[in-house]
Amino acid sequence: MNYAVVIGLLVVMTTVQAARNSTEWLKYEEEWTRYKIQFGKVYTTREEEARNGKIFRENLDYIFKHNQEADRGLHSYRLGVTPFADMTPEEFVQSRSDVARIFNSQNSSLDNLKTHVPSRSSSKLEFKDWRDDNVITDEVRSQGDCNSCYAIAAVSS
Repeated sequence: MNYAVVIGLLVVMTTVQAARNSTEWLKYEEEWTRYKIQFGKVYTTREEEARNGKIFRENLDYIFKHNQEADRGLHSYRLGVTPFADMTPEEFVQSRSDVARIFNSQNSSLDNLKTHVPSRSSSKLEFKDWRDDNVITDEVRSQGDCNSCYAIAAVSS
């Protein structure tokens, strides 16, 4: 009799886990569909869509995990889905010609870069909404492959 109860519980637990996995898959599919519509993503083959969908799910997991950690105070910022969420980091760098040129340059050396370390007397700013100071002039926009991004930023401010 006890053996039958154990088997029954295992069947129920397996069914619940399968339902949970199915629900998670549906959430991914909903997010993936929303993403493709929002950013006008179109893939030429099923293989390309499946590959980019897998990358999107991995990036979505990363975003979710990071934001959970941010909620616990481990990060000072949150992440969100952008038009690049279906790309690997390498693909993103390759898609930004200026960034790729800088990082692939034979003459480029990151060894001389220094990290800013704030003094101990600096107070930690918990939160700053720059909209309160009326210094945000427009929504954030992509500057694409612009090689003069500083000019766009200066004119926008």
